[in-house]
Amino acid sequence: ENFCRGEKDGGHEVWHGSFVSFPKGSSLTESPFLRSQSAMRSLLRIQRTEDKEFPKGCYEVTEAEEEGFYFLVEVSPDLYESLQNPGASHKHAKSIYTAALTQGLEILQRKFSKEEDWEKHHNLVFLQKDMKGRNITRWFDDGFSANRAAAMYHPHIIDTGNSSDD
Repeated sequence: ENFCRGEKDGGHEVWHGSFVSFPKGSSLTESPFLRSQSAMRSLLRIQRTEDKEFPKGCYEVTEAEEEGFYFLVEVSPDLYESLQNPGASHKHAKSIYTAALTQGLEILQRKFSKEEDWEKHHNLVFLQKDMKGRNITRWFDDGFSANRAAAMYHPHIIDTGNSSDD
């Protein structure tokens, strides 16, 4: 817990002279660019699997709540290397991120579509505000499509032969 000393700390005046705590997963930014990028990036954690039997080119998405709610994307060693250094395969890497995000949003919908327990996770509160601001149907709204929502954040890139499509 920190004491906000007014203009000296640069916080909004509503917090001046107050004790403020920042739980893990809290967002301290409000820039439109950072807001939309970090809303989704805070949900995906890419990790190279240690499982020697994990098939090449595969990944698996599961939920985790150790440090706030997020999706753990366990990837095969070959795919991990490709995602870390996509080079000419950057379009393919973006599609993998979109697919993993789609699976994560499907988990989110199954877990929290009928209840409001998601509100205890700061990054999910942040995400739903961002989705609402972008007119993206949220996981608890009627008509939610995980694929559409994920693609609105990370659109699939179609190769038209023009280098300006990247």
